[in-house]
Amino acid sequence: LSIIKTRGYRVQVIVTDDLEEANQIKSEIYFITNQKHVYVSFEPPFYKVKVGDYTQISDANNLQFKLNQMGYSESRVVSEEVNISQ
Repeated sequence: LSIIKTRGYRVQVIVTDDLEEANQIKSEIYFITNQKHVYVSFEPPFYKVKVGDYTQISDANNLQFKLNQMGYSESRVVSEEVNISQ
């Protein structure tokens, strides 16, 4: 099993300057969505919580819709490098 990086999509759930909040949201998302790929990235001065490794924008849009329904109203699809298992 190898991981390759490619252009794709993730759903950005929150942008915060509080690392503790970012990690808490990461845990919540992990448990409620059953998504194994939840990332916290630091892009000064903010921490961003992003979910998924999608190559199809439709898959990312579906997750974004679900997250919005669950109350994560800031969720939006972002284009970036993602990890794909081969």
